[in-house]
Amino acid sequence: AIVDNFTRIKQESDGSATMTPEQQQWADSLKATVSAQATISPKKPPDDEPFRKKVFDLVTSEKFNFIVIGVIVANVFAMAFEFDPMPDSYAVNYANFMLFFTYFYYCECTLKMYGLGAFYFQEAWCRFDFFLVCTSFLDQFFSELLMTYLPIPPTILRVMRVARVLRILRLLK
Repeated sequence: AIVDNFTRIKQESDGSATMTPEQQQWADSLKATVSAQATISPKKPPDDEPFRKKVFDLVTSEKFNFIVIGVIVANVFAMAFEFDPMPDSYAVNYANFMLFFTYFYYCECTLKMYGLGAFYFQEAWCRFDFFLVCTSFLDQFFSELLMTYLPIPPTILRVMRVARVLRILRLLK
């Protein structure tokens, strides 16, 4: 009796008590249409740019996405293996392994920028990846120069690199 009474009151409050089932279905579809968010998809490059079209097909493919996700997961696991103090031989191998990830992300960023064109900066994950790639680049090549001219300790740039762990949130898509 309580559930039936609650259902009756709910139907009366949203106006569905006086509607036929077809009218209710129509109203529900209108609500869904209004509340739906349109997604913008990247445009395929024109036929006069065959190489860019192939790169576009590559970076928008499921296989490429799975490879990137696999590398992100491997990077997270590799970062979890860091400890202090590391033996020298282990530290060199670890640094080289992290360098592999850095260069992989450079390549991914470059391919996506070329293949997607201006759409690259319209997607939030791409902007986040670009930010991480830029911080890695600054850390790798300009940390000593930045330390000379700006009062930014190089450890801040390395901490920003740890933000790569947040890339794992891509899996939630």
